[in-house]
Amino acid sequence: MKNLIPIFLIFIFLATILNSCSESTAGNNGKGFVYRGNNKLTGVFDEKPVYGLFSIQFTFKTNGALRMMPAYYEGKLFLGSNDGNLYSINADSGDELWHFTTSGAIACTPAINNNVVFFSSRDGFLYAINATDGSVKWKKQFGPDFEYTQGWDYYLSSPVVENDIVYAGSGDGNVYALDKNDGKEIWKYNAGCRLRTAVAIDGDNLFTGGMNGYLYALNKKDGSLKWKFATNGVTNKFEDYDYDATAILSSPSADEGVVIVGARDGFFYCIDQQTGKELWQQDHNSSWVLGTGIKDGIAYAASGSSAFVQAVDIKSGKELWRYKAARPTFSSITLAGNMLYFDDYIGNVYAINNKTGKEAWVFPMGRRTFSAPLIANGRIYCGSDDGVLFSLKGNGQSGFTEAKPAKKVVYWEPPKSDSSFRWFVNGVDVYVRDFLQAAGYEIVNGPQAENFLRQQIIDSPSRSVIVFANNEVPYPISKERSPNSLLRKYLDKGGKIVFLGPDATAYTNEPKNGIRLDSLSFLNGPKQIFGIQYERKGNINWSPVHSATLTKEGRQMGLRNWYVGYCPVDSSQVTTMLAKDEFGKASAWLKNFGGGKGTGLLQIPLPKDVVSEMQAIRTVIEYGINW
Repeated sequence: MKNLIPIFLIFIFLATILNSCSESTAGNNGKGFVYRGNNKLTGVFDEKPVYGLFSIQFTFKTNGALRMMPAYYEGKLFLGSNDGNLYSINADSGDELWHFTTSGAIACTPAINNNVVFFSSRDGFLYAINATDGSVKWKKQFGPDFEYTQGWDYYLSSPVVENDIVYAGSGDGNVYALDKNDGKEIWKYNAGCRLRTAVAIDGDNLFTGGMNGYLYALNKKDGSLKWKFATNGVTNKFEDYDYDATAILSSPSADEGVVIVGARDGFFYCIDQQTGKELWQQDHNSSWVLGTGIKDGIAYAASGSSAFVQAVDIKSGKELWRYKAARPTFSSITLAGNMLYFDDYIGNVYAINNKTGKEAWVFPMGRRTFSAPLIANGRIYCGSDDGVLFSLKGNGQSGFTEAKPAKKVVYWEPPKSDSSFRWFVNGVDVYVRDFLQAAGYEIVNGPQAENFLRQQIIDSPSRSVIVFANNEVPYPISKERSPNSLLRKYLDKGGKIVFLGPDATAYTNEPKNGIRLDSLSFLNGPKQIFGIQYERKGNINWSPVHSATLTKEGRQMGLRNWYVGYCPVDSSQVTTMLAKDEFGKASAWLKNFGGGKGTGLLQIPLPKDVVSEMQAIRTVIEYGINW
């Protein structure tokens, strides 16, 4: 029995060490959470990759912009909003548990350690609150912000916790080291400018960037300066560029003996941790480089206005691959396994292979975003400036599947004559056309639409969709009323067709000139081409209008609200009912014709308030095509 005592003591000693390591490197698992997955801010999360998306699990609405990644801790999300609230929500259901109100916007990612949430607000305080109930443990008031008149100051420094100390930068120019238990100041270092980046910690070194264009390396123990590195932007002047071409707003990443950082001068830098000497730089020819990451000897960076993400060999500085996004990228980089995730300026969330730069999927949030996606518990959490947080249910079971770029077109042509019947009035079809064009869709006319359909049949299988913006199908395409029609062949090959009103093939046309007439025949078009039998056989007063509500499937595919439904069909005729009227009939629906999930014929009548709902409709349109 005596011999067991030393073994027991050794076990206690080892458990204490492991516990200490877990606390000092807490990412999204274990005893806490920190921005970018770990205190080195490499962007690496200890999570299984999400290779594909199944559905939208839930959305959560705040009243302010979501500028930073949420935090995940013990089945809960902690979300800072520009409405001044920190929200605690159930990570599975999206139900709010509590919220804590400050007097300023919260534009940082909280750090969580031993059930305490640490975050900063624009009211000038750093808060420590209880993760269970939102009660305040302590708060630390920072000094007044340094003056900054150059217009771009969207972020606050995200706190980092290590060995009972909270580290955070402030607009008053200081990096603070605070006791995590009571908020008492241990030391501070003043850089003489606003500090908005998080502090990266590697060994005894702390790294932070200033809005004066310098990267600072500090001693973790006492905050003394080890070195500071001047980016090219230090000498840039606002009046020469008409924007701030100096500041460092990208939080640095530190690992493998280097620290990498991007700056508003448009350069991506790799610097030796010990000496502060530059090892290499990459010119993005951009006004931004905001997101960085490090994994397995590769440095990653997200460009701003040049709209790309690149991978660079750390040792040589040689670019390994470059992925072009649809719009500028202000997002941090999230890494998990062999996958990389980021957002672009118009709200697209991208998943690409971090070894090859090849795309797996793209999810359209559809609103301006400065945030970054979080991966946790097999899900992707992402938010944008409209205050909506998405929880995306993912597939982490299979390996990476490279996706061919989706082909998305929108058909629109002006009326052939004043006598042509038009379903949309007041420019609704033009708005739809322009909205989709801004989202990356190609506008096509009648002959181009016909060529598109024929080419996609040849290229099958391919990810593609055609939206008829004015709810009209050109007569050369629609005149064949049988399962052998061009439209049906395209659907049978896995394509996707979108009607934004009553089935566009139900209208009759003048055979000589193709002018659409103000008459309907639901027997000739919908039934013969698509096998859809409507209750009404014809006449323009084809259907009464009934109230409609969303189904669970409709919400999972992206719809948020609904309105009224018309032209319903029996649910047995469709694959997925997105909204149903008060009689249980499908008023918005998808019918699959043998292609992948989400492909087929989508009928989704536009609501009266098309502007507020168009993004949600776009999400449904791209379900099965981009995500």
